[in-house]
Amino acid sequence: MVPFLINRKYTNVIDFFIGYFDKNKITSSIHKQVILYLISGGICFVVDMTILVFLVEILKINVIISNSISVLISIYVAYLLNVKFIFQAGKFGLKKEISLFFIFSGISFFLNMFFLYMLVEIVLMWYVIAKLITTVIVAIFNFTTRKWLIFSK
Repeated sequence: MVPFLINRKYTNVIDFFIGYFDKNKITSSIHKQVILYLISGGICFVVDMTILVFLVEILKINVIISNSISVLISIYVAYLLNVKFIFQAGKFGLKKEISLFFIFSGISFFLNMFFLYMLVEIVLMWYVIAKLITTVIVAIFNFTTRKWLIFSK
């Protein structure tokens, strides 16, 4: 038994972390949901940036085209992580929930492309910094739409 968990309902570290990341127990706590969303978003960001940099630097593909590929892949990863770890099923059936998720993901895709294009092509910002700024803007949009429109009860 781990000393810091004595006198708690969790008997070991694994039970503690599984309990903390159980989406069925966290929906009442927006703070935990935000933390899980940030972790999930961090994973998606790593996937997105890794693919983007690989396509731009190694394969020498245009930044905008590379971004569209990396964003589409990260949207798929985001859906899997959101459903598995963050949000409970909402007020809609599975088909409508998936449809709404991808409709709003389509909007976030275009927001992502727009902001990246503006920052890289118009402002002439380095694409990595532009991607960081774009990601923050789009992440706020994504969390808001997923929390209150798609997966809300």
